[in-house]
Amino acid sequence: MSIDKILKQALNLKIEERFILLESFIKSIDDSGQNLDDLWAEEAKKRLAAYREGRWEDISMEEMFKNGEMRVVRLKGVINDDRH
Repeated sequence: MSIDKILKQALNLKIEERFILLESFIKSIDDSGQNLDDLWAEEAKKRLAAYREGRWEDISMEEMFKNGEMRVVRLKGVINDDRH
């Protein structure tokens, strides 16, 4: 199942169900044994490299939050649906 389908289904859940899902995701990261600071540092490196290589979809903050919703930006070759 693609990340887009999963996200669409998750956003259709009741708010209480979304909180349960969110807590489960956070717990799964905490239980992974990996240091979150190291994970974020690695993600930041990938995003910076993507930006420098022109694989980043550059949009303004206003565009990102247009219509009161945050727009998800895909990085070609950096973020894939299997990982998220």
